Amino acid sequence: MSTEPERRIPRWGPRNVTAAAAASTVQLAVVAPVLLTLDWFTRDDYGATPEALGLFCLLLFGPLLAATAGLVHSVALTLPAMTAAWWASRRAGGPEWRWHLAAVVVMGALLAIPCAVLGAEYLVSWAGIAASGVFPALAVAYFRRREGFRGKSFTRSAIWLRASGIWVLLAAVASVTFVVAVERGFVAPYEPPRLTREELTGTWEGTGEAAGAVLRLDANGRASFIRLPHDGNEARVPGPCDGSGSWALHSGSARQSVDIGMGDCSDVNASWMLGGTRDRPELSRFLGGADLRILVRHGSR
Repeated sequence: MSTEPERRIPRWGPRNVTAAAAASTVQLAVVAPVLLTLDWFTRDDYGATPEALGLFCLLLFGPLLAATAGLVHSVALTLPAMTAAWWASRRAGGPEWRWHLAAVVVMGALLAIPCAVLGAEYLVSWAGIAASGVFPALAVAYFRRREGFRGKSFTRSAIWLRASGIWVLLAAVASVTFVVAVERGFVAPYEPPRLTREELTGTWEGTGEAAGAVLRLDANGRASFIRLPHDGNEARVPGPCDGSGSWALHSGSARQSVDIGMGDCSDVNASWMLGGTRDRPELSRFLGGADLRILVRHGSR
């Protein structure tokens, strides 16, 4: 079947929608696992282990979520850019795919505005959105060109089948690249900082849900604290604790910890793990098994 009638209208036909959605899905299904793996590999997990239920849900619902997100991406970015490129190429001339890439950059600038309003960095959002539109734009151009050579259209199932093959290839390349990057030292796994007693002394302040907490560690082993979070099951005094006690550094494992004697608040020492980075060290503790509280050293960058 000839594709010429479709060439005279904006690019919202079923095959273009399918090609754009499939390309966006493949892109997301490759990039998202890479970014999640990098984040898990290089950041502080505070000693927590991934939940099996969460991983199961990700494997079960991940493909459907990726396909849905791919469709939304194509409707919000790729297809409007195709329409703009179709319009521009017929009035200013030039290959339509070049206008498509230009339209992706312009639309990326527009779509980055609400991201900036929500607190994201505008230039980073612009670059990310524009980059995410390049592969789908090239994929749609590829399918249209192949249809011209074949003289007949791809079915939607054929488009998804080819997209699945591309996903397998790109996922294999991304996996090998990640392994090589780790082996060569380009990507280093997270390692918690190791500090001396002298470096630990000073004032630590709560952040996030621990905001308002203050812990002071003195060189003589004494500790004083204001609104210091602690486990209510081990406490004589409910709620955040004000008072004084002692502290000790434990360095026997890969991750150092600081034991805080809670004085009148509890008979049990509270163990805080050392993490973060050397420039911005953190003391963290899980309350009730999963409720994380973090203290940051005063003056850290």
